Amino acid sequence: MSVAQDPVVLDLGSWTTKVGLASQSEPSTIFQSAVGVTRGQTEESQKDKLFVGDDAYGNFETADIHRFIERGAVKDFNALEQVFNYIFDKKLNIGPFEHPFIITEPPLSALSNREQIAELLFEKYSVPSLTFQFQALLSLYAVGKTTGIALDIGEGVIQIVPLYDSSIDIHAINRVNLGGKDITDLLINQLDKRGLPFTTPIHRLIAEDIKSTMCRVSDDYQTELSNALALKSSKEEKKSEEENNQDKYDGDYNAVEYEMPDGSKIEIIEEQIIGPELLFHPLSAGVEEMGIHQLLSDTIKRCAVDTRRDLLKNVVLSGGSSVFFGLKERLDKELTQSAAASIKVTIETQEDQDRQGILAWIGGAILATQESFEQMLIKRVEYDEEGVNIVHTR
Repeated sequence: MSVAQDPVVLDLGSWTTKVGLASQSEPSTIFQSAVGVTRGQTEESQKDKLFVGDDAYGNFETADIHRFIERGAVKDFNALEQVFNYIFDKKLNIGPFEHPFIITEPPLSALSNREQIAELLFEKYSVPSLTFQFQALLSLYAVGKTTGIALDIGEGVIQIVPLYDSSIDIHAINRVNLGGKDITDLLINQLDKRGLPFTTPIHRLIAEDIKSTMCRVSDDYQTELSNALALKSSKEEKKSEEENNQDKYDGDYNAVEYEMPDGSKIEIIEEQIIGPELLFHPLSAGVEEMGIHQLLSDTIKRCAVDTRRDLLKNVVLSGGSSVFFGLKERLDKELTQSAAASIKVTIETQEDQDRQGILAWIGGAILATQESFEQMLIKRVEYDEEGVNIVHTR
């Protein structure tokens, strides 16, 4: 495939955007799915001068920052146009009119989201062809599976997609608007209760770092939470009485310290486990959804009986919020308890956590090498002849 034909893989995530040419082994650029507008200016007046991605956070003192992707959907198409300019001119240095595009999306997305992205790429940038592909499905391609279940846990969406002999069972797909964002929100709320307000965009980046480096999934949540609260109580007594009451706590739960950018340190106690527990018990944070183990079980029950054994032997975790320590073990425990005793559950993760976060992009790059790829593409001439509704036909 010539450079001019090399497809662009565009993974528009709620937290980060991953983009690169399919011939590469990994995205050439990953940046925050955010833009910044100088305070006192409108987005329209600053149209060609928006701060994009990490540059937006670098100018947080003078710019208002907002995210252009929420829950897997584009919320600001004016900003997206500037993001595309940024990608094509500054990151990839390509003419988009020379490259097919693979655009990732969560399943069960609003039809208008796909239509507006296609309209922008075809009409503004004259791309020759494009295809939309489910992120979770691409994650299975990334690890070489034609049969399995992808559990993709992103910033704004959890998606579960079953694939059997290369065919998707559309009716068994599950999607929930829940993810890393909600875990971060819960963490910030917990820290705020301790008099540690996290109110600025930079504070949120710090909270994200605390989440990714200090938080984990508990194997026995109620027991660990009780131990954590006992430890916290002991520390508070020590502080109020100005004497060592640490001996009053005889549990095995440990606090961890996080160093803030200014050098100060804060202790992370029960916050280590409260946020990630949201994935298994959303109701603990007032979110009326099933946990990921229940969603997986629900997907399995909607698949043909004779496929279930093979599907449960090939559960693949992907997405930036799927890398919590202890997640695989807890999920295996929950699924094994709910599955028939004779069915073995196998959950696959990646040794490289960064790779696990970009599996959808990698799968897109692999898809571009398949013989069937050409048939998946919607051509510009087809779009011109049939209109935007053609994007829902393949």
